[in-house]
Amino acid sequence: MQNNYRKVTMKYLYISTLSSERLIRQLHEHTGINPGYAVQKFGRLLVKGLVANGLDVNTLSAIPVIPKSCERRIWTEKSEEENGVRYNYVPFLNYPLLRQIFLSIYTFFYVLFWGMKDRKNRCIICDVLNVSICMSSLSAARIIGLKRLGVVTDLPSLMMRGGGTHYLSVACGLGE
Repeated sequence: MQNNYRKVTMKYLYISTLSSERLIRQLHEHTGINPGYAVQKFGRLLVKGLVANGLDVNTLSAIPVIPKSCERRIWTEKSEEENGVRYNYVPFLNYPLLRQIFLSIYTFFYVLFWGMKDRKNRCIICDVLNVSICMSSLSAARIIGLKRLGVVTDLPSLMMRGGGTHYLSVACGLGE
């Protein structure tokens, strides 16, 4: 008996500041920015492991720069592929507050439209410690009923200086 069912594979979208090794090198060489190597290494190991196991993984990345550390004001990097991983970069204006607004709005609509194509076979994996992209992507995923998974890429207690734990409880609650 012949099986007429098509094989359905899950598609994963990893949302964080993970950038290609090429872009990280370029950032470090031209601006001296330390892009959070521990976060980059963790994210890269996670994504490479998923790809090595045959999963379809794309990334949506907020380039790890801030207005204080970089004079470049308009960021529009092209998507690129490296070691089987597709990197999609969120465009933004590198000004205080505007950067976060651009990242939030773009990420919300990207996840919304990406997830509507095949809701049952798509999942987002999100770095819960990145406020602007986490809240908007989890909100969009919740609206359309996407599967969602949060990862903690650093020790929250070391990141939160003098409070800040309220955000963590809100981010964790969005994933439920």
